[in-house]
Amino acid sequence: HLDLGSNSLNGSIPAEIGGLSSLQIMYLRINRISGPIPTVIGDLDSLRIMYLHNNDLTGSIPTEIGDMSSLQKTDLAANNLNGT
Repeated sequence: HLDLGSNSLNGSIPAEIGGLSSLQIMYLRINRISGPIPTVIGDLDSLRIMYLHNNDLTGSIPTEIGDMSSLQKTDLAANNLNGT
């Protein structure tokens, strides 16, 4: 469980996050995190809940998120993401 929500964090999500293979819940919501969502997010095979809403994320939503079979809930609202 990683809960860093509402901490005014800035910078980008590091690619090393993909190494947290046992992570089940990730709250990075309500910060100032910027840049793209790294594609290594798709390596988090155990992730069930991912809240990244209310940040400054940009770019497209990685297609790897759609392949995350354990992911049950995600919130990417209130960012600057694009794509379909």
